[in-house]
Amino acid sequence: MSIKRYFTWFIFNDLFGNQELDCIMNCKIKVILLTLGGCLFLASCARPLQPEYAGLKEIHISRISGGEATVYAKVDFYNPNNFSGRITSADISLMLNDKVFTHYKLDSTILIGKLSNFEVPVAVPIRLQDLAGNALLYLLKKNLSLRAEGFIRIKKSLFGYRIPVEYNESFSSSQLDSLIGSIR
Repeated sequence: MSIKRYFTWFIFNDLFGNQELDCIMNCKIKVILLTLGGCLFLASCARPLQPEYAGLKEIHISRISGGEATVYAKVDFYNPNNFSGRITSADISLMLNDKVFTHYKLDSTILIGKLSNFEVPVAVPIRLQDLAGNALLYLLKKNLSLRAEGFIRIKKSLFGYRIPVEYNESFSSSQLDSLIGSIR
């Protein structure tokens, strides 16, 4: 035992008794544990990464009336985060050849597992007039680019994060023909 420690023990033991010294040591341990716990808590609250786009599937068109159609599809994504969570809302503009042609808002909750694939069911209204204009561009350019821009809200435990999303996909004429062929 060092001289400094001995005198500290002796003074505290003499003045306060052994109980006070135990209380001070316990308080130090509590402070250290709380500090470490707080650091771990803050490290676990890292901002989530944007889900990775994996493709479209099961596309079908229905409810064609009054110059509008509703397109239904399932969009595949991969969650690159090492935690599970919930997508609670989405507000995304869809652009075809850099022209906004529809808007998508998620109105349900989607559970996502950590480091796994998940599907988002999508139903978007499309004006047939906009679709016809893009079909003319397709005939002239022989390719189309689909871009999605907006925000999603991911909830992880008690915390919610608003994450910007941007996805781009180009379709060549052969890819577009096969995609159109899969539409029911």
